[in-house]
Amino acid sequence: MGWLYPKYDDLPEASRHLLRRQERLIWLAALEFIALFATIDIGLEPGLAALAARQYEILARLFLVILSVLVTALVVIRLLLSQAAQHLRTQEQSARLAGALLAARTAQHYVNNQLALTVGYSELLANHPKLPDQLRDLATRALEGAQAAAKTVQTMQELTSLEPAEELAGPPVLDLERSTVRANSSAS
Repeated sequence: MGWLYPKYDDLPEASRHLLRRQERLIWLAALEFIALFATIDIGLEPGLAALAARQYEILARLFLVILSVLVTALVVIRLLLSQAAQHLRTQEQSARLAGALLAARTAQHYVNNQLALTVGYSELLANHPKLPDQLRDLATRALEGAQAAAKTVQTMQELTSLEPAEELAGPPVLDLERSTVRANSSAS
C-alpha cells in the first residue's frame, strides 16, 4: 500500500500530514465523481438517454480537469516541501559548521597562547650555545612538535565541511585533511 500512501520520510511531520491530506482530497474527488456518474442516469426516461450521454461526456471532462489540477497541486506541493526539507538540511549543516568553527577559533585562541610560550622557549633552548648536541636535538624536536601543533590548530580555521575520521576508535573526531579548504578545493 506504499503507492497509495508514501511515507515521505525526508519531510517534517507537518509536511507529511499536508501531503497525505492532499492525497485524501484527490481520492475523495475520484470517489465522488464515480458516485455521481453512477447515479446520474437513475430514473431517466429512454428519450433522455442522448442528453445524459452528453452530460456524461461533459462531466467526465470536467472531472479529468479537476483531477489533473489536484494531482498537479500534489506534485507541486511535494516538490516545494522537498526543497524546503533540503534547505533545512543545508541550514543544519551550516549551523554545525559554524559551531565547529567557533570551537576551532576558541581552541586556537587558548592553545596558541600556550604554544607561543612552548615555541619561544624551545627556540631559545635549541639555539643556546652552551647546550650539548644531544640535548639540542631534543630541543629541536620539541620545537618542531610545538610548531606542528600550532599548524594543526591553524588548520582548524580552514574548515569547510565536517568529515569524520573513520579509522579512529573512541569518540568521533574530524579528519582535518578532508574537512579543510585545501582538501575540498583539490577535490573539485
